[in-house]
Amino acid sequence: MLERLRSLPPDGREAVRKAHAEVTGYTKNHVHRMDYPAYRAEGWAIGAGPIDSACKTVIGKRMKNGGM
Repeated sequence: MLERLRSLPPDGREAVRKAHAEVTGYTKNHVHRMDYPAYRAEGWAIGAGPIDSACKTVIGKRMKNGGM
């Protein structure tokens, strides 16, 4: 992915060049965190769905109790 980003030539607009540099820099700095196949092989959840659901359930349950 990083090589693909680097190969894309940004157009002449300053905002596009700046955004391209930011995305490329972010990806370069965080590529070690993006080894999703290894995470899946370890059985780790990928995505925020289970966390969002748990927060909604716990917070909702606490906020809907009597006297809240």
